[in-house]
Amino acid sequence: MTFARSRFRHRGSAVALTIAAVLAFGTLFAAPASANSAESGPVTIIGEPIIGQTLTVDKGDWDAGTTFTYQWHQSHNGADVAGATSDSLLLTDAERWDYLEVTVTGTLSGTATEITSSNSVRVLRPLMTAGTLSISGSAVVGNVLTATAADWPEGATINYYWGYNDGEFGDSIEGATGRTFTVPADKVGLHIAAMIYVNLPGFEEYFLATTTDIVPPATTPVATVPAAQAPADTALVATVPAAQAPADTAPVATSAQLTAFLTAAGVVTGTAASAGLPATGLDVTKPYTATVDWAAADGFVDVYAYSTPTLVGTFPIVNGQVHVVLSSAMLSALAAGSHTLVVSGQSSGAVQAVAFSITKTLAATGVDPIVPLGSAALLLLLGAALVVVRRRRTLA
Repeated sequence: MTFARSRFRHRGSAVALTIAAVLAFGTLFAAPASANSAESGPVTIIGEPIIGQTLTVDKGDWDAGTTFTYQWHQSHNGADVAGATSDSLLLTDAERWDYLEVTVTGTLSGTATEITSSNSVRVLRPLMTAGTLSISGSAVVGNVLTATAADWPEGATINYYWGYNDGEFGDSIEGATGRTFTVPADKVGLHIAAMIYVNLPGFEEYFLATTTDIVPPATTPVATVPAAQAPADTALVATVPAAQAPADTAPVATSAQLTAFLTAAGVVTGTAASAGLPATGLDVTKPYTATVDWAAADGFVDVYAYSTPTLVGTFPIVNGQVHVVLSSAMLSALAAGSHTLVVSGQSSGAVQAVAFSITKTLAATGVDPIVPLGSAALLLLLGAALVVVRRRRTLA
């Protein structure tokens, strides 16, 4: 950034004066030389912008005999750093997280003054030597996962958190703040993420995350049925797996036929809240899980979303419940307004229905590269370990 007066403007004025002088007196006066006949600078900050280190100024090339003054200031608002008027600056905690630059003013006797500013640098505490984070255990419903942080500096404090993501969006899991986490049924189809925040006095806080593979459906239920009658002393029992079948066609072709179909089946449509969904409407930028109690003898159910029937997927029955994952991609394909989830048993043909609504929202723009825990989901979407330095708004 340059706050210099244009040399061309000065010389233009000098030319105007020269012409006036010629007309009035017939004598030609030459324009004064600039403080720097060549390009001034460039001004560059030298050194690591780390608290405890000293930054110095490389002011570039100027005319011989030029004298200089310096002022360090915050680049985002122009506020001066108090007392910082030399060609070097020792960084302290007072400058932490600030973006700093330095302005150099060059003056050559009898000529114009040049003012040139440097690049800006961000001041941080030193970064600690990073360790590792790993997850042990299989990401299967009911299993216990264990997060292990290793090789971090002695004296570091490590805080553990758990979260999830569906490949597009994710979030932290409320209350999951220990080293271990038991995989719940409502996380089928999602990645489980372990996250840590590491703090060490005198260093910037360190954030690290890693994820599991997608949580698969629960083990296929097995039903027991009696075999053909045998002699009384030989009670044979055969096992028949309730295998998943390809999804059946939608129960009806249009939403206009849906009400009559549900009435004929004796189905009372449940509310969004009854399935754990927001009564005020679903935000298409977020994933949701609808939970429906299921008493029929099925291993799997097919789920469609109406108005126009859209296959949501085939889901297993786990402990008498269906956990229907509504991904952001699926919700985005639906129009704003009221809709109905229709759940149909693959074996029994039993039907249930849940009403919900879609609220279209505009996607937010811009990403703060330094994020707190509440926004850690942005990092999880990468599906791999991410490392950032988190910005705080108050000094630790």
